[in-house]
Amino acid sequence: MDTQFVWFLVQGIPEITGTFALALAILRVRIRWLLVIPAAAVVCTAIYLIRTAGASFGVHTAFLLLSMVVLSCTATKAKLSSAFIAAFVSESILAIIESLNNILFSRFFNLDISTLPDANWVLWKMIGFPQAVVLMLLAILYAKFKKPGEGMWKI
Repeated sequence: MDTQFVWFLVQGIPEITGTFALALAILRVRIRWLLVIPAAAVVCTAIYLIRTAGASFGVHTAFLLLSMVVLSCTATKAKLSSAFIAAFVSESILAIIESLNNILFSRFFNLDISTLPDANWVLWKMIGFPQAVVLMLLAILYAKFKKPGEGMWKI
């Protein structure tokens, strides 16, 4: 099995799980981890294929946004507009956390983030792991303070 693919999944599945979970929390849908994690794994694999197929920059982000909206509307009683806003906010928070994470790691470890993906792919993926943890913690905390509604899941 391709090592880059494995490392992509190791970092990508938790990150997308956190992104989905945060979107669900924003929608006030109870987070069902046993549904969110497999969905994140499928979306992560699709994103890997999109990125390795040579798609333009940002296509994988648009795919993630659309997949979160479709999955949210299909699996829950969320309205389309609410699902789009929750997905967009969740991805925006991911972008902010990722930027802060990269700045912190580059300054703390004196790394050149712009060359790191090509120079040390494993380290690049490991640096991205904390943002996944932060996203999941934000989702859990948001759900704790904004109680999920009952009966929001269709499945």
